Amino acid sequence: MKLVMDTNVVLAAMIKPKGLAALLIELLDKEHFINYTSPEALEELQVKMAILEEERKLSENWLQVLANFLYGTEIVKPKEHFNLCRDEDDNKWLDIAYEAKVQVILTWDDDLLDLRNDKKVLQLKNHQIKILRPIEFLKEELRKRC
Repeated sequence: MKLVMDTNVVLAAMIKPKGLAALLIELLDKEHFINYTSPEALEELQVKMAILEEERKLSENWLQVLANFLYGTEIVKPKEHFNLCRDEDDNKWLDIAYEAKVQVILTWDDDLLDLRNDKKVLQLKNHQIKILRPIEFLKEELRKRC
């Protein structure tokens, strides 16, 4: 399954390496689950990681979480650019998702979550993307396997 994990999911894993976000990053194996990102998104992650490190909020295992994230991630350079989010900075997640034709964007960001319809789907041109909170994604995956 192709995913896009927004920065807040990755940072949550670095803060709480035994939490749900960290579990999702551990699932990234490039075979069953692969994450997609862009140079712009990686730059945002780097800046926010530096802030959290300065504030001493990162866990002792944050480097391992980052290594797992990077191992399970492919970088794309989006050609299409959307302008649908209230927060313009969040449009990059839509651009990445469309470029990589992912099935799911994982986020806690209300600006992204508010874009989805009652089935938790956003239509971007000819491509449908589910926008899910991490817990919603995990519940859906568990339902599929039971």
